[in-house]
Amino acid sequence: TWHAQAIAAASQRSSPVLLTVRSTAAELYTLPWELLPLEATGQCVGELPGLLIRYEWPETHTVPAKRARDANRRRLLVAWSAAAGEVPASEHVEAIGAACRAAGWDWKPDRDVIQHVSVGKLADALDQANSDDTPVAALHLLCHAGRAGRTWGLMLNGEDADEEGVAVDSWRIRQLLAPHADTLRLVVLAACGSAHGREFDSVAQALHRAGIQSVVASRFPLSVQGATRVTQTLYDAALTQQATLEDAFLLTRKQLARR
Repeated sequence: TWHAQAIAAASQRSSPVLLTVRSTAAELYTLPWELLPLEATGQCVGELPGLLIRYEWPETHTVPAKRARDANRRRLLVAWSAAAGEVPASEHVEAIGAACRAAGWDWKPDRDVIQHVSVGKLADALDQANSDDTPVAALHLLCHAGRAGRTWGLMLNGEDADEEGVAVDSWRIRQLLAPHADTLRLVVLAACGSAHGREFDSVAQALHRAGIQSVVASRFPLSVQGATRVTQTLYDAALTQQATLEDAFLLTRKQLARR
């Protein structure tokens, strides 16, 4: 009750509020915290303009950043897979490319867009970036979610051209990305069809616990238009307008609420 009153008072003052859910009970992350109502106003905390909900696993530490030799060579990698159904790849690539160019990032579509991505393709791209001394600072992974054994993972392409899509679980995604945590500071999981919140969130949670600084993922299903709007707004705010990731996220949520 005290926290609810403090949140309501801060909202009335237009003060920013950071609400952190921190627990070792994984089932608590499945609860729709965004829909938690404030008794005084009846509003849900997720609709308050300046309130950001963040999820942290206790005793998790971000891997220290490796200093870049040339800040003008910052790279953003887009990897997409339509193995489990069509995805708005061209719309996402166009939006991210425009934001990168406006912000002066080192954007080369032939190099920085991986079509029909597989685990092997993504691993090779990250390793090659390090070898070229142009490490990837942010990864935008566009795909669908799917069942991987007893849990859920990301549906990516197989290694062979004629191979069907494969569900890559959180353990394998973490194994792939964690070694790059000192340079890979942001991962955006644009995984439509992720209605199974608990299992899908474990992918984001696994990357967070492995030390990647920031992981953005959808706890609820997104339409194609919604996912595209998220991409356009998030990267324009974070890169072009140079807003903090937190402010960029809040702006993105505001844009989604209008639709």
